[in-house]
Amino acid sequence: MGSFLGHALPGSFFIGFATWWLYAIFRRYFEAKFSRRKFYNTASFRCSCVPHIPLEAYIKIILISIGVIGETVTGFRDGRFVNLGNGHHITMFSFFIFNAIIDLIYFHRPGLLPDGLDYLTAIIGFSVEGCLFSWHLHGRSEIDIQVHTFLYYAVICTIVFSMFEYFNRNTVLFGLGRSMGTLLQGTWFYQIGFSIHNPWGYNMENTHRQMMLVTMMFCWHLGAILVFTAIIGSLVYSSVCRRYPDVVITKRNRYDEEIASLELSDTEEETLLSSKEIL
Repeated sequence: MGSFLGHALPGSFFIGFATWWLYAIFRRYFEAKFSRRKFYNTASFRCSCVPHIPLEAYIKIILISIGVIGETVTGFRDGRFVNLGNGHHITMFSFFIFNAIIDLIYFHRPGLLPDGLDYLTAIIGFSVEGCLFSWHLHGRSEIDIQVHTFLYYAVICTIVFSMFEYFNRNTVLFGLGRSMGTLLQGTWFYQIGFSIHNPWGYNMENTHRQMMLVTMMFCWHLGAILVFTAIIGSLVYSSVCRRYPDVVITKRNRYDEEIASLELSDTEEETLLSSKEIL
């Protein structure tokens, strides 16, 4: 992964799946709200366009396989595997394939395995990623250590939200937190690529000024993800509203009635106070 492409590949992987999870979680939440059903979250989601195919699991397997093959090929020099950093990345990719396998079994053989293994394998995959990156930086420059340390923070946040989500699947916030943490990993992978493996030749220098800039950039990434999540939520809400027009009209009428009732109460209270003042 010591190249821009090596960071862009996992970055695209995390960005793609995080965006899909955000869309699917918002859709399930708003549909449950409008249909008055209980919200219940899952670690992965079926695609409505191909409901009879575990598309998410297959895409995971394909992308993970591409990552493993790419890191293996680029890790060889003169017929020998010499780049142990690539070995770290192969290990990271490999652990996420267990999550894809669990997704396939859940889809084709429901009830065969205990509930929650999808979350457990995802948490293990992120934990292995964090462990590898925490011991990935020996002898690197300070700016290299800093950008990878921020990636480690994003991984830890994802793990924490995933654990809370497993025990609170009726709460939408933890699922959104898991997705946002994954999205932060993805965008920051790209930032690492541009910072220390810039394809146009300009890498960030190992100076205090550049390190302060990196810290601000990490916060900017987080802010951009918050805005992006709000946009996804707004678009999904608008889409779901069009499918439940009667419910939306009823809610609006009820809201208007409550506002009118509050205004009437305020008017009556003002009239009563005026009467008391006159007396």
